Amino acid sequence: MPSTPETRGRNGKRKLDRASRRILVKYGEARPDRTGYANNVSVDGLYLQGARFTPGTVLFVEAEVKDQRFMLMAQVRWTTSAHRLLMAAGDRGAGLRILNPSPEWTQAVSGFRSV
Repeated sequence: MPSTPETRGRNGKRKLDRASRRILVKYGEARPDRTGYANNVSVDGLYLQGARFTPGTVLFVEAEVKDQRFMLMAQVRWTTSAHRLLMAAGDRGAGLRILNPSPEWTQAVSGFRSV
């Protein structure tokens, strides 16, 4: 489900629950050729740990959830370099908005426990 008024509040922030589940992902700009971890997963976004990309960059993300593999396109919305508290804590990564969530992805992720 792309970002719409139904999934985003008036301030533009996510209204959907996110789960602190950590999942193994492959990602990259041309193809998913790097391996890493994502957490704070929701239907329309996730936090990619250790990733360093410029906001606006579109990534191809391959994620495996509940023995299902998903090919996603996501856009980098922010990085920890813009969030000094996260950088000070040693946490480096990027917040991604999923551009093409399928009904299967929505169903798989909706089963995660929220934070």
